[in-house]
Amino acid sequence: MAAAETVAWVLDEDAPLPDTAQDIEDLVHRLRGHVLRLGAAVPAGSPVLKQAQQLSATPLPDGYMPSRVYLVHLTEATQELIETARRSAQAGPSASVKGRWKTPSRNAVRVAVLVLVLVLVTLVITASAPQDAAAQTTSDGAALIALIVSAMAFLIALGQRPSQPSSPDSAEGGQPSADEPSKP
Repeated sequence: MAAAETVAWVLDEDAPLPDTAQDIEDLVHRLRGHVLRLGAAVPAGSPVLKQAQQLSATPLPDGYMPSRVYLVHLTEATQELIETARRSAQAGPSASVKGRWKTPSRNAVRVAVLVLVLVLVTLVITASAPQDAAAQTTSDGAALIALIVSAMAFLIALGQRPSQPSSPDSAEGGQPSADEPSKP
């Protein structure tokens, strides 16, 4: 909202250009801050963002006309950046965050649920065991074994890749068919 106000303040037909060099420097400083903040709301590779960032990185030129021309160019670049940020916001967060998170496969979810169930069962068994010293040692050992087996199952499942079914034409390297005896 503040960026739009600053843009309107400079580009509005009724608004006169600032008189002093300090006014120009203040407006340029504000616009550079707006470009910096709006950069987070715009996709990183956007040409509008790159142009606005390059323009805001250049120093303010000396002289009456060059400084005002620079101010107008920076304001127009900021205005385009505002419009791009609005379009990105209307498209939803999935457009600006696209590709950051991958959805897990079904097998990964199944393995995670299996590991969670095994850990919970182990905890329930451990908690329900008698509390004497010998039973405590046994239940702790059982909990540790169940935890290790769960972790191993999880790692094995993550390491597996879906296998391609072998074609019936290729008997080499594939699984033997039901008609064909296995070779020793």
